[in-house]
Amino acid sequence: MNNSVADKAIEGKHNNLGGTLIHIGAGTCEELSVYQDTPYEKIILVEICNDTFDSLASQTSNNSKIEVVNTLITSNSEDESIYFTNRVSQFTGLKKSPNIQNIFANAQYEKEKTTNSIAIGLFLEELNLDSDKEHMLVLQVNGAESDLLSSLSNAQIALFSNITISSFNQSVSEVASSEIENLMAKFNFTLTCLERLDPIYDTYQYS
Repeated sequence: MNNSVADKAIEGKHNNLGGTLIHIGAGTCEELSVYQDTPYEKIILVEICNDTFDSLASQTSNNSKIEVVNTLITSNSEDESIYFTNRVSQFTGLKKSPNIQNIFANAQYEKEKTTNSIAIGLFLEELNLDSDKEHMLVLQVNGAESDLLSSLSNAQIALFSNITISSFNQSVSEVASSEIENLMAKFNFTLTCLERLDPIYDTYQYS
């Protein structure tokens, strides 16, 4: 997600009441410098790729309000398989990224089981987010956005005043933007910003 989008997402909605920012699929977290300057009480960065997790954990070790979690967030407790590519760790996730070989030469996927996973609904339950505070959810999950969001209850969705989704743009994705928009409309969220500053990702901000 581009830093300018992170800025807009944070400035555009929150008078922040000390809530939590959760970034699922944080990768190397290019937005980290922006996140660190926000008034959120807690920032949770979730990354399943071990090497990327280690780097991110080391980078944030001196910031007490940042927690880096090495786990796979799934739509249900039975989904424990991940796909990883030999080329770029940012495409590790629940699904194969569409047209990956058209983007990176010689990229190949392998599939493996992991016991290090948790369903997103249970993950949020365990966080026990305060409903009186404003929270932000960022999803960068390579085509699994609809699956994850659809598995949440209305009460869990209502915990967030801002949901930002970085998704493959339509030129390389099987998931059209209309599918994301329809899903978010069902939860009474409105698209407030769409940025196409990256050759691969589109970033949708809903509030």
